[in-house]
Amino acid sequence: MSIKFVIITRHYPPEVSGGARRPSLMTKALRELGHSVKIISPFHLPEDSDAIQIVHPVRSISEQESLNSNPAKNARPTSLLRNAIRQWALWPEPDIRWAKKVMTFISSTDLEADWLLTTSPPESLHCIGREAAKVLNAKWIAECRDTWISNPHREILERSKFRKSFETRIAKNAFKGVDAVTAVSEAVMEDIRLLLPPNVPEQIIGHFSEPSTQSYNFNNQNINLVHAGGFSLSDRRRKLKPLLEAIKRSNKENLHLHILGPLAEEEINLLDHFNTFTISAHGQLSFDLSRAMQASADALILCTPNHSHALPGKFAEYSTTGLPILFQGNGSWLDLVEDKERLIPIEIGLKSISKNDRNLNPNRSYFSAHSAAELLSDFCAKLL
Repeated sequence: MSIKFVIITRHYPPEVSGGARRPSLMTKALRELGHSVKIISPFHLPEDSDAIQIVHPVRSISEQESLNSNPAKNARPTSLLRNAIRQWALWPEPDIRWAKKVMTFISSTDLEADWLLTTSPPESLHCIGREAAKVLNAKWIAECRDTWISNPHREILERSKFRKSFETRIAKNAFKGVDAVTAVSEAVMEDIRLLLPPNVPEQIIGHFSEPSTQSYNFNNQNINLVHAGGFSLSDRRRKLKPLLEAIKRSNKENLHLHILGPLAEEEINLLDHFNTFTISAHGQLSFDLSRAMQASADALILCTPNHSHALPGKFAEYSTTGLPILFQGNGSWLDLVEDKERLIPIEIGLKSISKNDRNLNPNRSYFSAHSAAELLSDFCAKLL
């Protein structure tokens, strides 16, 4: 059964993030299964005739000026003040302006769909889901990659009880009329259930990825440790300093840490205080280059905040390599990992890792984009 999907996503390549990777891989896999997928995003995708660009009100987001730009260095007091005003003036968050532009476009087009999929964060996309699906004469499925109200990823919801209370009302109203919901984990689904009407069909579709088809030459004799993604700029609770301190305490020679992602200005300054091992901050890289470096490393680094419920999306990428994953942090996310032998506490892993023994697992298992697309399409087909 061929299904027509329209996917509204704020994050999509050329943007580099877990939020961009997921809809991109899902779109490709759904099309390979014979389904029709139209993507609505802020980005111009000339290679995809079924991609629709709705330019973001913050034009630099749509323009993606530089993969290696440092947001911390570019931030000025005026822009910080402007961002603070946006947070309190625009509900549930500033991307509601882009969501409304998408809604205006959908209202004036002849798009056809069986299913409309809105994916969050940002949560504002769910606020147009019901109305957009009605215009398209489609069913609406909301995908949730993170919690919204409980254990929120946005700090403002923790600081302000008023904000949290009022946004809970916004969320419950947004989900009225939703036909189905997917989430990346049971922990996320538990949060979303509190906001849903009764008896909404639900499906867990975890993080997924595909192996890299490229390799990378580090051009050194060091033990190359790769951490994909940023720290506080990616998750305000993820800290760089504990990782650097753990590597320093190992007293192991020839360690070379590669950070593939943006760093805040204070994190860049922190690097100068750790000179007993080599650190390369590569900035934001393309998906293909980042995955090639991951596949060619000696070990991979996974850092999570303590007491975290969320299995990081990068774990799906790491799992395709068969390499040892040295982890730092704790929480219920560890219970979501089926192949626990692959995970090594960082203090133990740093002592045992060797340049000449990459500990490749030829029988590596991972959740593929093809399997995720089959799960989604079967779920949607049953509800049509």
